[in-house]
Amino acid sequence: MNSSITLWADTPDTYSSGVSRKLRTIGYRRISDDREGLEAGVTRQDEDIRELAARRDDIRLIDVLTDNDLSATRDYRPQFEHILEMAAAGEIDAVVAWTSNRFFRSSKDRFRVLDLFEAKGIRIIPVRGSEADPTTADGYLMVDLMGAIDRAESKRTAERVSRSAKQRAEQGRNHGGRRAYGYGPVIAIDHNGKAVRDFHALVPDEADVIRGIAADVLEGKPLGAIARALNAAGVGTVTKKHAVRCPNNVKGRKSYTDCGCPFHLWGAVTLKEMMVNPRLIGMRGYKTKATRRDTGTIAVMGPARWPAILDVDTWEQIRAILTDAVRRTSTGTEVRRLLAGFLYCAACGYKMTNNGRAPRMYCHRRKGTCPAPVRIGEPYLIKVVGRAVRNRLDGLELRPAETADPGSGELATLELRKKALADRWASGEIEEDDYETRLRAITSKIREAQTRVRTSTRRRAALPVNGAAGWDDLGDDLAAKRVILTHLIDGVIIGGDGTVDGDTVRRMRIVWRDLNDPR
Repeated sequence: MNSSITLWADTPDTYSSGVSRKLRTIGYRRISDDREGLEAGVTRQDEDIRELAARRDDIRLIDVLTDNDLSATRDYRPQFEHILEMAAAGEIDAVVAWTSNRFFRSSKDRFRVLDLFEAKGIRIIPVRGSEADPTTADGYLMVDLMGAIDRAESKRTAERVSRSAKQRAEQGRNHGGRRAYGYGPVIAIDHNGKAVRDFHALVPDEADVIRGIAADVLEGKPLGAIARALNAAGVGTVTKKHAVRCPNNVKGRKSYTDCGCPFHLWGAVTLKEMMVNPRLIGMRGYKTKATRRDTGTIAVMGPARWPAILDVDTWEQIRAILTDAVRRTSTGTEVRRLLAGFLYCAACGYKMTNNGRAPRMYCHRRKGTCPAPVRIGEPYLIKVVGRAVRNRLDGLELRPAETADPGSGELATLELRKKALADRWASGEIEEDDYETRLRAITSKIREAQTRVRTSTRRRAALPVNGAAGWDDLGDDLAAKRVILTHLIDGVIIGGDGTVDGDTVRRMRIVWRDLNDPR
């Protein structure tokens, strides 16, 4: 054999002169509920991710990003969004997560990841599970199936938790969590120095306070006046107003009372919720989606294991007084905030809210749990977002709702192809297996086209044909403007580099919705 001939198999890598290219990989770790704030769960994930990267020769780990104490189905996840931005920019080749459901769990995120990773050729490498390449048919199917299974498991977990809560209610047991006012005296101190309570026993002093509140309500005193009297007398609630550095100031543990932080003050809403609860007559209530505590319609499951504080007649009178429609001070369900529900804190991913008084928007976790609490002026924010929306509307080619949708032609063509395929199968031109394969493909395309047409119809009906002028014509109609925002914006991220003191445009980012997205 001539030694000067180089066989193809003898060349290690024809594109890199013998140096194999490693996958630019980003690690991602997440846990939904870090109640103690210790980051133990994400730390274990980090160790496993780095061990996998060190074990494999084809991975170059760039970094490991973390979304701690954030749900994949409910919360905005800053680092998850950052990874998608890196993927769109072509900066990574693979993502390593402990399992696929650590990276995505909701169907919305799954579709975003699959479409983007398929287009960019990015692989998903779980520490526990099978590796998947969304650019291949089998890999795409595997990721989609794993996501659907994870979503189903999440729903099953929710059903088990709900059933367990209902069983506790049927047995008359305490619901768990923070103690109810009037119940739960300290009976011991555990090995960690924390109080152990008997949630089925009375606290005599607090029971006397509840009886006094009942007497005041029957005398016709307003709840606001009763709350102010309790606060002036130094009567504390059961919920602590933890300081920033308090160790109990973490998610799921704000009800601890074994620290020196002050209690929250009484308010009219707090008093109403307490006084209309059947707990006070020794009955076990159960709150579901169909029952609302603020209207006094909380479901009663039966006798509870704790003693009553009020007699039934007194409680019925109080409930009738506090749930009387005449006492309702709300003038309706009209929209009061244009951007409510659209604003997110860039530091922790939580939605931003307003306290109802000052014209400023705040991070929902600003009380010590957000690493960089964000605040921004609401009038300024409305002005900037409004200007951006006007420019966005002027840049779109909008058609009236009554005009024919461009996608309807594609849908009609697909329907004709489906009919022609059936005719060819009926005449024997194609075999049954081939017919079923082609039929599934066409049916899938028809469904996608139908979804696009329905989405386009809704958006053409909602978005003004005359662009920015149509937005201005709405004036103070916040409800109509919010419909437009729903079709244009996924969210507004505030405070990308820390606290927003100067209210500068650089510290806010509008995430525009893809108008081809059928959501």
